[in-house]
Amino acid sequence: AAMKLIRLYIKDHLLLHDLNLRFDRDGRLDEKESYRLDFLVGVNGSGKSTLLRTVVEIFTSLQTGEGAEYQYELEYELENKGQPIKVLVRKFWETGLEAWRVISSVQRPDGSQEDLENPVVDRQYRPEGIVVYTTGSEEEWDSILNHRYLATNNSPANNEILADKKKRFIYETPTQVVKKENTEPIAQEEMPFLLLRSSRLNGITLCGLLRYLSDTESVNQQPLASVLDAVGIEKLAGFSLRFRIYDRLSDKSFYEKLNSLDPQPTILQQASDRLVVFNLIKNLGSAQRLINLFGGTFELFKALDVQLDDDPTHTGSPTLQDINLFLQRRSIEPGEGEFANAHIPSVFLLDWLSDGERAFLGRMALLAMLDMQDSLIILDEPEAHFNDYWKREIINIADKMLAGRYNHVLVTTHSSIMLSDVTESQVTLLSKNSQGWSEEVVIRTPILAVDPSDIMVDWFETKKSVGAYATRYLSEALERGNQEELRKLLDQIGPGYWRYRIQDRLEELDASSR
Repeated sequence: AAMKLIRLYIKDHLLLHDLNLRFDRDGRLDEKESYRLDFLVGVNGSGKSTLLRTVVEIFTSLQTGEGAEYQYELEYELENKGQPIKVLVRKFWETGLEAWRVISSVQRPDGSQEDLENPVVDRQYRPEGIVVYTTGSEEEWDSILNHRYLATNNSPANNEILADKKKRFIYETPTQVVKKENTEPIAQEEMPFLLLRSSRLNGITLCGLLRYLSDTESVNQQPLASVLDAVGIEKLAGFSLRFRIYDRLSDKSFYEKLNSLDPQPTILQQASDRLVVFNLIKNLGSAQRLINLFGGTFELFKALDVQLDDDPTHTGSPTLQDINLFLQRRSIEPGEGEFANAHIPSVFLLDWLSDGERAFLGRMALLAMLDMQDSLIILDEPEAHFNDYWKREIINIADKMLAGRYNHVLVTTHSSIMLSDVTESQVTLLSKNSQGWSEEVVIRTPILAVDPSDIMVDWFETKKSVGAYATRYLSEALERGNQEELRKLLDQIGPGYWRYRIQDRLEELDASSR
């Protein structure tokens, strides 16, 4: 068993209207795997990102009791202490009470069912974590993921105010709506939601590569090795963390933890700055010791993430100023009579790679870093800025990295080549109808191993798989019917539909001129 979304129904929210989606259809390639992988696809504006944010907002509301003010039904499965359980949550407007009502229940393997009265679903019945990575705007995600803090800013009201309409009217302001008193506020550290910001890509890459280095038996070895090879890297040689620590103000807990390592990393100090340097060539075991110190690579990343945030209550700037990765270039045999790549140092900084190389390495390392279980992982267009060769490799690499971890991964994409690696049962195709609502389009033909150009035409509404200019240019040439022009074009056109059209037209013209 694993974290698995089963069904989601949205009555009316933003673009989503009467939308009923199932994630348990037959014919999935991942049926025998520990993880689940689903795609949300469609043209821009079809509601993909809106749907992802809605899923996260619903799970947030199950923890805080706030937000998701719309009718929905959500069904999912968890592995609860080794016993798979199904959780069903329904939210609807109770006309008599003039309020939103949440009804939830848990179904156990023996068929017994437990009804949960509280709109805040108990921790054991929610995913261990929800992680979001987007290559688009992070602002919309911020507004959802920070809602839990905004919601708790409203002062709680007692039952006397809630029951008396006049007192309730006096109590409420345009920016505040009274809510029931929460006698057990949720501690911030218990919040399982994390937005992986693009500005943290160095930290993500570091944690993923540390896991790769530390576990020689892991299935992550082969796929991450191929990623490193693709960008010309042999290994991670070391890394440094630069802290700015003010004795009486800064949070020194992370830095002091590093000091407890045995042997200690090299520490250089200048004024309030401290540079902590790890040499992984001389001391490879320090990667595993560091991961053990924090209880896993994802826990290590979360600790780094907090240190990279501004400290508004004390210093006003991050305690951890920057992260540098030292990469060792793959050795290349010099050509005869010359020194190949003599001008390129054998060890160089991660930041020296191109934007595309850093993105590819970082996003693949992200999959290695996420060593949690029973969680929901959301990747919003992870293939952005990748070349087609790398896009073709993503699912193959992801399959090996996700194996053995009981998580559900939801991906939005515009990449046709990625979708040829899954079946239609793993894909939800959205389209905006004439009324402006998002609706699911039923996929009636198999897509596994299909030519990506067919997906472009059928799903992404390109109408034709060839560029619009080439289509117009060749159509006009066919209409003119000039044999000399068509013969010249035949030398310029690659194999496929248009080459066949021009050859066919030339045969017609030749036959008529005899």
